[in-house]
Amino acid sequence: MIETSGLEQHPILGHSAIAAEAVDGSVLELTSDELRAADAYEVDDHHRIEVTLASGRRVWVYVAHEDQA
Repeated sequence: MIETSGLEQHPILGHSAIAAEAVDGSVLELTSDELRAADAYEVDDHHRIEVTLASGRRVWVYVAHEDQA
């Protein structure tokens, strides 16, 4: 991933039930093919989960695996 992006670091979310640990972000609408491409791009340290945003909208996010968060 680092080789592809050219960046030295890639922050990743960890799951938390603590409201103060919420992060701001943007929702992107992807086609099925684009989502598969995003899955292929992500490294094994991350996985995709479905979460509910404060707005109530259900979305996919990439997070660190439990043992790395």
